[in-house]
Amino acid sequence: MNSHTMKTLTASLVAAMLFAGCSLGSSSANLGNMTTPPGEVPPAVVPPDDLPPPSDLPPPDEVPVDPITPARCDMGKTYTGFAGTELTAGRIDGDIGPERARMKPFSALVGEFPRVLSTSPGMLTDPSVANTYSITPARWVSEPVASGVTVYTTYRIAFQGCLTATATPAQYKVIPSNTTAATECGDWARKFWSRTATQTEIDACVKVAMVDTMTETNSMRRWAYTCASVMTAAGFTTY
Repeated sequence: MNSHTMKTLTASLVAAMLFAGCSLGSSSANLGNMTTPPGEVPPAVVPPDDLPPPSDLPPPDEVPVDPITPARCDMGKTYTGFAGTELTAGRIDGDIGPERARMKPFSALVGEFPRVLSTSPGMLTDPSVANTYSITPARWVSEPVASGVTVYTTYRIAFQGCLTATATPAQYKVIPSNTTAATECGDWARKFWSRTATQTEIDACVKVAMVDTMTETNSMRRWAYTCASVMTAAGFTTY
């Protein structure tokens, strides 16, 4: 095919596209099938007189849509009875999150106190202390419940452990001040609670060191009382 034939085919193709209304990529609105001659303004479109006026009624209220509950992932184990019945059928799945701030059983505290204090209080091995927490028999499960007796016993164990922990470091041989008490309270909170204490929590701890134990003249015992108050809080005794 020679060049003359190619030019002829190209020109024919362009002409066909123009007749078909193709603008060839041009942004001009005048290209294509024009119904108004160039230079003339098309007549304005006047709506008929019999159209009803626009309604003054307010728009209808939106119908509320119920939120879509995401599908749950069943991570539990299923059990089948002798008759082929699913033993877990009909159980309601619990939401994630509500099972928080549950009291640690004494079996957990036996390991928690030495873990954070680096010393094991002697009261942990006292059978009478263990019975204070209502130890359940083997192969039985009971949800631990806090009471005045268990909180007081936890404080006694914590004070015994804190008294050993504050016996050697030099900073505990000096009566606490507002500054030193705030520093130690923050350090204990991070160690015992595994989180940073709020300013309100630090202020409450400083009050123990500066006001509640003011009559204690032994600096190490004063620090130990303050340490035990942080350890007896829910940040340590619950999970």
